Order: sequence, then C-alpha cells, then structure tokens
Amino acid sequence: MKGDKYIHILSVLLLFSVAGVWLFYLKAETGIHWDEPWQQNLGAKSYAYATGESDKLLHIQNRYHGGSFETLAEWISRKTHSFSFTEKVKVRRTVLVFFFLAGALALYFAALELTRKSWAGLLSWVVLFCTPRIMAHAAFNTKDIPVLAAACIFLWSIFAFKNRPGYLWAIVSAGSCALMISLRIPAVYTLLIWGMVWLFKTADRSLDIKKAIGILFAFGITATLATVLFWPVLWHKPMFHFVEAWRFMSRFPWDNPVLFMGSFYQAADLPWYYIPFWVIITVPPLWLIGVFSGMVIGVVMLWKRKTEPALHVVVLMAFVLIPVLAVIMLKSVVYDEWRHVFFIYPGMILLVVYGVYHLLEIVNYKKNVVFFLLFLAALQIAEFVLWSSKNKEYTYLYFNPVFRSYACGNMEQDYWGLSYKQANSYLLELYKHEPLHIGYVHTPGIYNFWNLHDSDKAKLRQVPYHEVEYLITNHRFEKESFNFGKLLFSKTVNGCTVFTIYHKPHAE
Repeated sequence: MKGDKYIHILSVLLLFSVAGVWLFYLKAETGIHWDEPWQQNLGAKSYAYATGESDKLLHIQNRYHGGSFETLAEWISRKTHSFSFTEKVKVRRTVLVFFFLAGALALYFAALELTRKSWAGLLSWVVLFCTPRIMAHAAFNTKDIPVLAAACIFLWSIFAFKNRPGYLWAIVSAGSCALMISLRIPAVYTLLIWGMVWLFKTADRSLDIKKAIGILFAFGITATLATVLFWPVLWHKPMFHFVEAWRFMSRFPWDNPVLFMGSFYQAADLPWYYIPFWVIITVPPLWLIGVFSGMVIGVVMLWKRKTEPALHVVVLMAFVLIPVLAVIMLKSVVYDEWRHVFFIYPGMILLVVYGVYHLLEIVNYKKNVVFFLLFLAALQIAEFVLWSSKNKEYTYLYFNPVFRSYACGNMEQDYWGLSYKQANSYLLELYKHEPLHIGYVHTPGIYNFWNLHDSDKAKLRQVPYHEVEYLITNHRFEKESFNFGKLLFSKTVNGCTVFTIYHKPHAE
C-alpha cells in the first residue's frame, strides 16, 4: 500500500509537470488572437476604474466581459513593469497558465470528493490534459479559460460541501460562484445548483434547521459581496450594472458570418445544435463516449432511486446542460465554436470519472475490465500525443478523427487569426536585404506583427493595399478565393488550408 501511495504521488507530479511544460511551450508558440488588444484594453480600463483613475471602462463595448481576470492580469503587468503590447502578452499568458493549473488542481480534488478514489483525480487530469483544444486555449484565451478554472473550484467546493456540510465549504462555494459570475454572467445558475445541494442536506437532516439557515445566509451574503468585489464594473451602482450586464451579454452585438456545416450563417441565426455539434466534433472520441456513458449510468441511478449517487449525477448534468439549454432557449448569440461554454467541460470530465467509477464498482474491479479501460485510455492518449506533436503550433485546430475530414470547408478553422504568427515567420525567412512589402487581410495579422521583435519588424513593412507584394489571409469570412497574384505558400492542417500567402512582385 505504501508503494502504491508513492507511485500515485509520482504520477501526480509527473502529469502536472508535463502539462505545465506543454502549456508554457504553447503560450510561446501560439499567435496573437483577434481579441487580445480588446482584452488588454478591458484590463487597463478596469484597473483604472477600480483605482479611481478613470471611468472610461463604462464607455467601452466589452465592459462586462470577464473584468475580474483582466483586472488581475493588468495589476500583475503593472507590478512587473510590463507596459508594452508584447510584454503584456507574456505576462497575461503566464498568469493564465497558472490560473488554469490552479483550476486543474481543484478538478483533481473534485474527483476525489466525488468518488473517494485516488485514481479518479488522475483520470480527471488525463482527460483534461489530453483534450487538445482546451489545452491550446489554456495558453492564450483569457476570455473563456479563467471561467473554466473557476468552474473547477466550484465543483470541488460543492462536492466538499455535500460531503462535509458546514460554513467553510459554503463560503468557498459562494466565492467560486461569485468568481464565475464575474467572468461570465450566465454562471448565476451555479447559485441554484448549490441551493439544490443545500436543500438536499437540509432534507436528509445532515444539517439542523438553525445551522442550515445560518449557512444559507452566509452563502448568500458572501456570494453577493464577492461578486461585487471581483467585478470592478459593479463597484458603483451594482444592481444597475448587473442587470445591464445580463441584458447586454445575453444578446451580445456581434453579427458577422459564421461558417457552420458548409453554410454561412449570421451569428444571431445559427441553428440550435451549433454548440452540441461543436462539442461532438472537437472532444476526443473516448472522452465523449465517457461523458455519455456517465450520463446513462446517472440516469440508471436516478431510476433506481439511489439517493446519494442520484444527487451527484443531477449536480453534474445540471452543471453541463443548463448553460447549453439556456443558449438554445434564449437564442443567445454564440460563435467561434463552443468556447463560450468551455466552463461546462470540468462537469463533463467528472461525468467521465463518475461513469468509470460506477462501472468498476459494478464489476468489482475485475482485472480484465480494468486492463481493457486502460488500453482504451492509452489509445486515446496516443492519438492525442501523435496529433499534437505533428501539429504543435496548431493544436487549437483539433477535430476528433471521426469528423476530421468533414471539418475542412464545412467548419470554422483559424477563426481567431492565430496562424498569422506562422505566416510572419515564413515571410521573415524570405528576407534578404530590403524589407518585404506586406499586407494582412484581417487585423490579427497586424497584432502578430506588433508582437515581433524590433529586429524582425524592420524586415516586414506594412504598406497600402496597392503597394502590397505579399498578402496573407487566414480565410475567415471568405466565401471565395482571392484573386491576388500567385499562391506562394499555404499551410494545411487536417488536410485543410489554415493560412495562405500570395505574391505579386513589383506591385503597382
């Protein structure tokens, strides 16, 4: 037993270390996305608003968009004297990686609380760290990954509260709810999920009525105060701005064309199955099977009226399904795959864990079943490793093998313009003595230019369109190919073109 404990500790340290190294590689090698300047601006104005320097925050479009993380990142940037665009990118991504890893630790403990099995924590990490799109976004996406990390903390705290109901875990749960809400306002539904667990613990007399009421008040007060504390835009007229945030973010004013299943839709008119389909095609197949299996096992537990397992399943299924159903029913504006609801993924992972746990309990941990599951997991890990090692700078473009060939031409590829970094690198290799006259079809190309070293910026010169010799595009919004000179270079991933460089020498 003692040897098993040491093996487990070494496995935990190894897996966490490898994930950390991979994330630090990805954060350095991944390009700058479309929203980076907007998020930097949000952080700067949120910080200025919080410190009383300026109220310009109230006059920008994305004022309600995840201000807590952006304010923290801006504060750290200032403390480390990082003021330029490039310096802020490095600091913000480093903060994001550590924020994500903190969430991963919380997910590990959530799996332990859920099953009371040490292997469950490791399994939750295997699924999380071997999901290419999530890992890629954890290296650069300050809009959607922080709320995923906060969701891990919430799930840990709510299962800890279920197992040991008391003031401590109620307050931690309230704080994690507040953090999620400050990052994405639809996370208010977590308050209802916690309330459901509180009702269950009160009904089964784990809490006497006096203590239950005290805990409820402590939770409510903490959640309210923490939401205001974490979200600077609420510091003045909190109720007004909270209502405005709900109204504004539920119908975010973005209505550009979105490629979905081979057709272009306006963002407000996407089919109801937009998010479910994106989940199905981008989550590795074995993990997806695990999620559905966990749901099926959960429904069986509900049918057999096994009270405690049923509560676990209800919590997890509510956590995963309510946001998706809300988007469908409220017809909220979504786009850019399913990143707006990435925060449901920790709940999906725990459904995988819970399904495997109950399967092993049913078969009494028979060795052949255990080995078969390990074999399947090894195959999925191998698929992740092989694909990611082949496409190191493009892991954000992962589609699972079943849909990989279908995705080309039918689904959005590099919607955020990250590949402009690699396009710039290719052009720099062409430099001889005179700067190359370049142009970008989309603004992320410019942002990736900003992020170059000064010596490299001198080799590439942005010029008006009529003077461009090298035109670069990542093909977003394009319904037909450009008629611009000859095709100099194109990068393909999954057999699909990610970016293209056209060359027209001696432009007029």
